[in-house]
Amino acid sequence: MDLTGPPDANRALDGIPGPLWDQVSLARARLLMLDHDGTLAPFETDRARAVAPRSTRELLQRIAESGRTRLVVVSGRPVRDLAALLEPVRLTFVGEHGWEVSAPGERVVRHPLPRGVASRLERAARLARAAGLTAHLERKRSSIAVHTRGLDAEGAAHVTSGAALAWSPLLDRAPLRLVPFDGGLELRARGRDKGTAARELLAREPAGTLAVHVGDDTTDEDVFEALGETGFGVRVGGPGAPTRARAWLRNPDQVARFLETWLELTTRERRHGA
Repeated sequence: MDLTGPPDANRALDGIPGPLWDQVSLARARLLMLDHDGTLAPFETDRARAVAPRSTRELLQRIAESGRTRLVVVSGRPVRDLAALLEPVRLTFVGEHGWEVSAPGERVVRHPLPRGVASRLERAARLARAAGLTAHLERKRSSIAVHTRGLDAEGAAHVTSGAALAWSPLLDRAPLRLVPFDGGLELRARGRDKGTAARELLAREPAGTLAVHVGDDTTDEDVFEALGETGFGVRVGGPGAPTRARAWLRNPDQVARFLETWLELTTRERRHGA
């Protein structure tokens, strides 16, 4: 029986090239990494409401329980937020762009921040509040961000330019960098990113593991670059945007269909003893 190629019902995922499906079918080991917001879950102005549909969470659980894929969610959110949003799915979570990691049944591992970062982030929070940006702030251990989703273009520009101006004096005093993302601006510790986390995850897998990352943001480009030509980056948002990814999906609904196809191909392999 030919085990390559996606099921007919999912051929409408025309941004996914046939060679990826072939490798999914035939790989002896697989590492599937996914972003959360804009990938598994639709964007929401209220970030607490950005929850993946139950059907998507069930697919994630089935893929994880199949034993045929190492499944990891890699996000800028803290691990505690990811675990709550994806409950009751038990997965490995990489949070805060690689600064913390949590495997099922294990304690969260938090990488130490470079010297001076914590105090500078506290100062950044005070400066942002003084600039009138309190309503837009999110403080994390390794970063601080302002969120602009839901604002019009003028309002978003006002928030991001205000944050950039307030934080600019901090950039030459500690290993920090300003990173724009889809829906805001983040002042983040240097030294780790999603690409760092992806390389570490892949290093723990058997030689020849197929590594795939699905994500929608500029921060996911670090993973696409880390995978290079040996893995597959899948950009969510449709074709046209500059990206290092080798494939694309239009939206979280198509991500769910991608997961359906992945599950069918990998469990079909198991049933037929490939």
